[in-house]
Amino acid sequence: MEESGHELCFLSSPNHDHDRRVGCNINGDIYVSQNWKGWEVWRFIKDECSGHFIITSWTHDKKVLCSGPDGRVFTTENNEGSWEKWRIVPHPKFEGLRIESVEHGRFLSFSGQDLHTKKKEVDTAWYIEPAHGNHFFISATSHDERLSSSNEHPFTSKNR
Repeated sequence: MEESGHELCFLSSPNHDHDRRVGCNINGDIYVSQNWKGWEVWRFIKDECSGHFIITSWTHDKKVLCSGPDGRVFTTENNEGSWEKWRIVPHPKFEGLRIESVEHGRFLSFSGQDLHTKKKEVDTAWYIEPAHGNHFFISATSHDERLSSSNEHPFTSKNR
């Protein structure tokens, strides 16, 4: 994963033809869905000293992705503990990345039913996809217009 700061990304499971993203609801509960919306966007914050990542919900910014020793995946508001640290490396056997709990040595996994961590590398490939979708907006509130761009061309439209 090449990164340049606090990257905003979708965390997608390519396993079992499920095409699912990890999300965090307003209560901090973790879920997996087909949505590509704000609750499914995560901020990946890299610790330059260790190379490990803290993964926080973009919409619910105090919620930090966490793994317990029993394989549970949940959020916490503690971003200083060891259970909140993740190692992200290219997957050695499959396309995508492997996300490993630094503290527990368990791999983030989605079996088609629930999100958990496990010791085996089966169902542990992940895609981290940019949340901006290559769409950017510059707004001029004084004119109630925004300059937008797509892959094809720039254009203007009314602010939403």
